[in-house]
Amino acid sequence: DLGLPDGVEYHLAQLSEQEIVYYLSMLRHISEQAGDAILPYKDKVCSAIELALKVEERPGVLSLSVFKAASKLLRSLLHALATSRPLECRSVPPEVWGDEGWRRSHYQSWGRVSTVRESKLQWRTPSKEGLQWAADLAARFLREPMEGLAAWLAHSAEA
Repeated sequence: DLGLPDGVEYHLAQLSEQEIVYYLSMLRHISEQAGDAILPYKDKVCSAIELALKVEERPGVLSLSVFKAASKLLRSLLHALATSRPLECRSVPPEVWGDEGWRRSHYQSWGRVSTVRESKLQWRTPSKEGLQWAADLAARFLREPMEGLAAWLAHSAEA
């Protein structure tokens, strides 16, 4: 279930494979930092992944480049929704970063090592809604491939 309202159906525009890969890549980079801000668009993102996984380069042959781009988007979404990570990755504490004097002479502190206590990290942590969507994405898009891998492993173990 993609969570689409009744009667709503999405279609990919008539784009080349390279254009689809480009837009999926843009969406992937946005989703890596979006956090929960992407949740209101989850039906559209799910539809984009679903449709991209079915793009054919010619009748009966899936487009490997589009499939890979959609898979990378899915991987990035799962990572962004289910992991804790720093909000910013700066080499100095926020109060130093915002100081005009330091900004004019920032090059003098290149290579300076700061301790974890000095860095005053703020963390982006997963929300319940984000974790639930990650679980839904995994159930929707990873169950079938994982079952295929399990069957292949069972078959190769018998051989």
